[in-house]
Amino acid sequence: MDYRSPLVCAVLPLAIGLVIFATWIATGWDWLIVAGIWTIYAGLVLVSVGMLVLTRAWWLARKAKEPLGLSAFICAALLLINFPVAAGLAFAAERIETAYTVVITNSSTEMLRQVRVSGGGCAESFGSIEPGEEAKRTFWIQSEGVLEFFADGPTGTYQGDIEGYVTSGFGGRAVVSVNRDGTLTVSHEGT
Repeated sequence: MDYRSPLVCAVLPLAIGLVIFATWIATGWDWLIVAGIWTIYAGLVLVSVGMLVLTRAWWLARKAKEPLGLSAFICAALLLINFPVAAGLAFAAERIETAYTVVITNSSTEMLRQVRVSGGGCAESFGSIEPGEEAKRTFWIQSEGVLEFFADGPTGTYQGDIEGYVTSGFGGRAVVSVNRDGTLTVSHEGT
């Protein structure tokens, strides 16, 4: 039996899915998410076809009382491994897309102490941030609410809204700058 067709049905969606995921990680192109979803659908069809071809090979080998070769088992394993790999890539993509990243930049002339971000069911501590330094945290919003920034400095407390409304399942990226004049600047990237 020639196992090239089930091998192609196994390797093609696996390879395309991994390339799409790696390219999406490297570039952030949103259209690759749609391409990944279509790859899952096409992969289901290809894996089904590959399994049907292998089932026919098993049936013919059984009818002829011949054992299946190692190639048949390798093809079956490659076909089946598509499912956990696709599930893993989909889970990783979902976690990446729903993550919220906050970067705190201390552009002031004083050390910021007890720097923290809270809201949406999250409370993230950044510790202390020296003048001219920055700190970054990534977390997942748990509920709806306002995402706020707090920090203590020698001349007072800094406080401000990072985002007026956050909710679970939605990610984002914000850069909070504590300026020399004591004001806060919040910018959102990729939204």
